[in-house]
Amino acid sequence: MKKRLLVLIVLLVLCWLVPMNSLAVRYGQVVRVVSGSSTKVRSGPGTNHSSIGNAYLENIYPYLGTENGWYHIRYVGNLDGYVDASKCAVEPGLVQDSIGDGPFVDAVVRITNRYSINIRSGPAKAYDVVGTAYPDETYPYLGPEDGWYCIRMNNGLEGYVAANRTSVEILSEIPATQAPTAVPTAIPTAVPTAVPTMAPVYPPVDDGICDMCGGNGLCRTCDGMGLVYGAVEQRYIVCPSCLGFGYCWICRH
Repeated sequence: MKKRLLVLIVLLVLCWLVPMNSLAVRYGQVVRVVSGSSTKVRSGPGTNHSSIGNAYLENIYPYLGTENGWYHIRYVGNLDGYVDASKCAVEPGLVQDSIGDGPFVDAVVRITNRYSINIRSGPAKAYDVVGTAYPDETYPYLGPEDGWYCIRMNNGLEGYVAANRTSVEILSEIPATQAPTAVPTAIPTAVPTAVPTMAPVYPPVDDGICDMCGGNGLCRTCDGMGLVYGAVEQRYIVCPSCLGFGYCWICRH
């Protein structure tokens, strides 16, 4: 009995020491309701199929394909559903890594509510409360689900927070050459243009050669890659010198 207890304790310690990787989403396509405040989600592509719920205007749903004028979506609880394509639109977005086909993205969910909110075991208020999230805290983003965001909690387990009390922030796109080995290597390089990116703010430039980059315009901390390996985080993080843009922060080269 003592040996079993000791083994269990060692396993728990090892799980606690293993760094949690926030890389969990990638660029893909999502479906959004554009006609009316909601539309029926059906079990098949047609009104002759039974209704399994409603898709709402303010929510997004991972896009899985089109069939006979209906959009195939990932609905609540990993259920497949279909919505009338004439009432919805397909647009670029961040989805679960198993659904998207674009480059991987390091993104977090930030708590924007003024007060603490509940973290639940599923995407609805009916699910049990499994934790508490406080204002301005961030959690690794795992994907959208019918008005809720799936996150990675500090204990390594998955949880859900209400999307209307949070926001998704893109930290960086992970280059294929720097992606963790667990990530599939066949990653398309095209990035949907509809996804906004922050523009860097540069300081004034003089007419001499920059002492920081020698005139080549690349950030010396990350050699222009925009990412560095964090010793504390034990994963690739946004370069603190150039904020992920790869440019020299002293000059405009």
